[in-house]
Amino acid sequence: MATHFYSHALKRILTDEEAAQQFGLGDAVAAVATPIARALRLPCIDPATKQLRPESGCAKRKARLNALTQMQPPTEPPAV
Repeated sequence: MATHFYSHALKRILTDEEAAQQFGLGDAVAAVATPIARALRLPCIDPATKQLRPESGCAKRKARLNALTQMQPPTEPPAV
């Protein structure tokens, strides 16, 4: 049983690059802000799903923040 647990856990480990692609700054902000928006019953939260509405301004800001964090710096410094 322990062997199965460890093999399953190892499959879930992400490299830094994979983690950066999957979890951006917008996701981090949304993790804090979405429960607050739910409690305040803001219109950016869909009452049926309790998640951000894709067309809301909140979701657009989340996507923009994620896009900022997914920009990759150049791999080689410019030649001098």
